[in-house]
Amino acid sequence: MQTILEHKQQSYTKEEQCVIDEVSSTYKLYDFVAAIICMRNAFNLDEIKEYILGTTRPKSYKGLKDIEKAISLITESISLNEKIRIVGDYDVDGVTSTYVLLTVFEALNYPHISHYLPVREKDGYGLNPDIVANAHADGVSLLITVDNGISAVEAVASAKELGMKVIVTDHHELPNELPIADAIINPHQVDCDYPYKSLAGVGIAYKLGQALISHFKLKPAPALVARIQGLVALGTVCDVAPLVGENRHMVKTGLGALNKGALPAATMINSRISVGTLGFQIGPRLNACGRLESAETALEYLRTTDPNTLYPFKQRLDSLNKERQDEEMDSIARVNAKVEAMTTLPDIIIDIDEMAHESVVGLVAGRIKEKYYRPTVVFSRTIHGTYKGSGRSIEEYDMFQSFKPFLHLLDGGGGHPMACGLKASTVEQIHAFAKAVNEASSLTEHDKTPKIYVDKCIYNAYEYDFNELEKQLRLFLPTGAGNSAPTLLIKDASLKFNTKYAKNHRISEVVANFGPKSIASTLWNDDTLPEAGDYTGDITLQVSETGWQIKSIYLAI
Repeated sequence: MQTILEHKQQSYTKEEQCVIDEVSSTYKLYDFVAAIICMRNAFNLDEIKEYILGTTRPKSYKGLKDIEKAISLITESISLNEKIRIVGDYDVDGVTSTYVLLTVFEALNYPHISHYLPVREKDGYGLNPDIVANAHADGVSLLITVDNGISAVEAVASAKELGMKVIVTDHHELPNELPIADAIINPHQVDCDYPYKSLAGVGIAYKLGQALISHFKLKPAPALVARIQGLVALGTVCDVAPLVGENRHMVKTGLGALNKGALPAATMINSRISVGTLGFQIGPRLNACGRLESAETALEYLRTTDPNTLYPFKQRLDSLNKERQDEEMDSIARVNAKVEAMTTLPDIIIDIDEMAHESVVGLVAGRIKEKYYRPTVVFSRTIHGTYKGSGRSIEEYDMFQSFKPFLHLLDGGGGHPMACGLKASTVEQIHAFAKAVNEASSLTEHDKTPKIYVDKCIYNAYEYDFNELEKQLRLFLPTGAGNSAPTLLIKDASLKFNTKYAKNHRISEVVANFGPKSIASTLWNDDTLPEAGDYTGDITLQVSETGWQIKSIYLAI
């Protein structure tokens, strides 16, 4: 699919230019690097300083609505020696959220704490009446949800009928009806004064943990603090929360802790921890547990510290991840065949793959979305005969808000601007929903075309010291969702290609020469590139944790 190159803002007001000049002079930056940093921080000098120096101050947990209620409820339960149960989720965010609170209760030396991670096929997503009933049968008095619960109206009502107390901590968008819990900690609540709304579930669990540590005047061991920091980074990155403001600070801190061995389970997978290794190596292995087996396996792995136990445990995760990859590829092939057979591609692709394992449909939706650059939902048939769907969106389409008016056509759903989870009882419901959301779509052809946003076009590479430029662009790290690596467009580079094939992948090895600089990079599965030979063309570049990376190539005709 053809990609559009779009150039970002290059003109500024007089006041903005003054800020850029000051930042460039103060921090010895190229003007365009200073300009990018200024734009990302709304030309606010205090925020710019925090961004460059990495000194963003975390917000006080006290701004979170109901946080004091939650502390009172937990304090009361502890004083009465009541049983407390944490109910998490089966993805990495849910598992790390659970582990963060377990670590805090470990610091409290409170023995009457337990947890439950839903089994995807048996329990579905989040707190449900059966989980509540089992907790009640176990004598649990207080339930604390992490990374779920904001849509659990029936389950919370069931808990209240049984005389239980419920604290909901969640970061998902608010549904039309909220559960009647004793406390709800979710920054999206309209009367919540917390200024940063983009925390992942683990970030909110961390805030509750901070409040407990402060309330009980604890001084946790440095190893426990480092563990929590590492878990927050892992969950935040794997939930694709925006790496801006407080999230960026917490991820940066957590990466430091992880690279010092805070979580031996993480460094067993890769000894050098970065956003990339969290998102593409560690996260998928942990998620494979919740997809195909049980999230308890992921939690147990994260809690393991003995290297002799960790290695065979890692092999088990590798095996589960391979099984997940095979399931995913099979489903992608089936869904893609149906999409290719469509005479007209709809704005929003919605498909049912009856043969798919329900755990992989979100991944499949993501791959189909990438190929066609359309918001995509893929449903699978559950063991109960109902349907579960998972969606992935494009930047131009707020999936949650766009779907919200039509959720009454299904059995329910929720999510974020970029992703959703849906439930249906019948195929007819899904077809009616697909028809409604497509009729309501206002996506344009421009919206449905993938874009690379160029921060700086460089015509003469000799004007720059690329070693110094790399150093300056590293100021943006850690990069990820909401804080992408700046993209440079280099004009008229000399390119040498060599292509290899391995395991159904086309691997293009490229050496680019421009001005005084030579960069070698690898691009995967781009069949628009030549097999071999020397060419001239434009390239886009970014700096990652490992150095310069060629992101795309546009050959001269």
